[in-house]
Amino acid sequence: MKKHSLNNRDRKILTKYVDSLSLMSLATTNGKTLWSATVFYLYDEDLNIYFLSATNTRHCKNISRKNDVSLTIATSSQKHKDKKVGLQISGKANKVTSLKQTKDLILMWNSRFKGGLKIDYKIMIKIWKSRFYKIEPKEIQFYNEKLYKKEDLKIWKM
Repeated sequence: MKKHSLNNRDRKILTKYVDSLSLMSLATTNGKTLWSATVFYLYDEDLNIYFLSATNTRHCKNISRKNDVSLTIATSSQKHKDKKVGLQISGKANKVTSLKQTKDLILMWNSRFKGGLKIDYKIMIKIWKSRFYKIEPKEIQFYNEKLYKKEDLKIWKM
């Protein structure tokens, strides 16, 4: 497996794929045990991934103890005979603490998930007790049999 630099073509392919789906599987640890959670996500132009979750969930408590995470983004509608496509990312997750960034993320969320539950800042903070978390990728692996040979899947170090 070769490591690649993330050029504009690869970035476009990745963002198109990430934009086509909305759920990811997030793996966290408290240093002793592992935990997985399925969450909705956003992303920015630097391929940072954001999710919204209540701070008292197991995965968010784990992040507050040890912020190493991994995630996968793939569709479950793939058939065994289909060419497989999936994205794996490892990185560091941290709670978003900036009020301005939180408000910007709410706007992004409401735009991305039109027709879904519209987020209001006061409800998010006071009733849900939820916060946004940012995942900064350290390594991205894109397994895409439609685009790449099996032995040449794409891996980017960030």
